[in-house]
Amino acid sequence: DTYGVLNRDMLLAGVLLHDIGKLIELSTDEMGITEYTKDGYLFGHAFLGIEMVKKYAEKLGTSEEKVRCLTHIIASHHGSREFGAISVPATAEAYAVHCIDLIDSRMYIYEEALNKTDEDSFSDPIHVLEGTRIYKPAAKETF
Repeated sequence: DTYGVLNRDMLLAGVLLHDIGKLIELSTDEMGITEYTKDGYLFGHAFLGIEMVKKYAEKLGTSEEKVRCLTHIIASHHGSREFGAISVPATAEAYAVHCIDLIDSRMYIYEEALNKTDEDSFSDPIHVLEGTRIYKPAAKETF
């Protein structure tokens, strides 16, 4: 409701489906060990996700414009070509999904670093955070 330019249904579809291609990109064995599939190595999850969405959208008779906007979200959710995006976000929904995905990935990095860091000290430098050392406070304070 805060961002009136966003199509709520498209945003939710994008949030739910932006990584759907990982179902084909990755394979997990009985022990929980995950590896890339041949198609995962060759194409990546964004391309594979676009193919999946197009296939099912055709079966459902989804409009061309909806498919275009949804597949654009998938194609651009990494934000820039430098980070594996097929294209850069060119719709409000694509940009919002990129930001949400970025927050999720960064919080995972923080969580991993904090789990390995003693209280009242800093983590090792984290490359993807421009070498930032994350600080773990001495104790959780309530405000």
